[in-house]
Amino acid sequence: MLLTSASILGAGIYWWRHRRSAAPALLHARELTQQERASVVDCYRYVVVDPVEDTVAGQLVTVEKWFLVEGTCGEHDSIDAATETRWLVHEWLYATHGVASKADADSALAAALPGALVAQLCTDEAWHDRHKRGPQFLHTEVKY
Repeated sequence: MLLTSASILGAGIYWWRHRRSAAPALLHARELTQQERASVVDCYRYVVVDPVEDTVAGQLVTVEKWFLVEGTCGEHDSIDAATETRWLVHEWLYATHGVASKADADSALAAALPGALVAQLCTDEAWHDRHKRGPQFLHTEVKY
């Protein structure tokens, strides 16, 4: 088989598209199934399957099991355990307005993500809108 620059380029594009479309391997959350997605608000893409803890502004924050999470940070190819933890804690703080201020929640996330993405995600509108919805859970037996 003769390899041409066009076939090599085509193979590279195929690999890049499929690599980027693969869901990242998350440790504490998973993508919602289609059946689960049909039963929750459209913006949610992930659910926490193991509780997550991190310290923000000197306070221990615990993200509870079955907490529903929007997908923005979880869609990145390079997400690692520390980024995942900070993303989930950030989502929890936005939903609960828990032990930390918006600035504390945003700085925790900024330590793990590029500044431009943090600026896009961490708006005053998101802080207020997410809190209006409050923490949402996949299973109704969980109460906040």
